[in-house]
Amino acid sequence: MKKSSTWSLVLLMLGLLIIFNGDFIGYSEWFVLGGFLIILLGATLCFVAFFQIEKGNAKFVNLALSILVIFIINWYRPFEIIRIISWLKNIS
Repeated sequence: MKKSSTWSLVLLMLGLLIIFNGDFIGYSEWFVLGGFLIILLGATLCFVAFFQIEKGNAKFVNLALSILVIFIINWYRPFEIIRIISWLKNIS
């Protein structure tokens, strides 16, 4: 695995951990926002791996994992994205 694929995998797992760890340490919009941003950065690095034409199958695994992570978040917390968008709108 090259750098982009490795970092993509690490960031996807870290973002998922941050979002679902809020149940144990208390809900905070900042944690959820940070988790979403980390997941988006991981998904972006997955596409960077495709554009750099990295060798190996890690880029395909990361693409499937990023789709799966987004599906899991929408399955277990369906209105989380709407809550974050409305929270960001009310800040400004």
